[in-house]
Amino acid sequence: MTLEIPAMPVLVPLGAIVFALLLGRLRRGGRMTVPRAVLAAALVVYGTGVLRSTLLPADIVIGSARHDLPPIAVLVNLVPFVDVPADPSGMLLNILMFTAAGVLLPLVLRRPTAARVILVAFALSLGIELTQLLGDLTISTGRIFELDDLIGNTVGAALGLGAFRLATRVPAIGRMAAALAWPDTAAAAGATTSAPAAAAAASTSAATRTGA
Repeated sequence: MTLEIPAMPVLVPLGAIVFALLLGRLRRGGRMTVPRAVLAAALVVYGTGVLRSTLLPADIVIGSARHDLPPIAVLVNLVPFVDVPADPSGMLLNILMFTAAGVLLPLVLRRPTAARVILVAFALSLGIELTQLLGDLTISTGRIFELDDLIGNTVGAALGLGAFRLATRVPAIGRMAAALAWPDTAAAAGATTSAPAAAAAASTSAATRTGA
């Protein structure tokens, strides 16, 4: 027997629940701001989009229908770049999909070092691949554990992080990132210290002019 887990009836309520939880986290301690709520919404939209692309809809294959499923060797591809020369679109899509993760993670991680951001992105990608494989081995079918997906996702996150760090060197973009960033992140700390630093610089400049 084959059934289907649809995408939207699952993702819409799931996204709403996660969004409410994120807002609740921000409200604790009076840390809620409109930009941070916008970032929470962006995280939910991005996360549900990734789930829609990688896991849902999912076919549930149970009973006698599983007798004709392929062996596990067909469901796991651990040889990298075999299909990339013939069809590079899959690798490019994986890179693009996780480029956004490289931009979003520095805004929510407490210590967003390059190694930490890339490691978290790798862990998220690995979780997706393992979920696909577990589904294939139990109730579902049709998706493959791909080493290429892991590589593409991780490269995408690294590229996104690099673009984020370059972009935030522009003062206006840096201020925007600081406003979006959640408390206890490096970007939020930058926002906290920027105003006193600017005031100190202004005071020094005024004192210099007065002395002259």
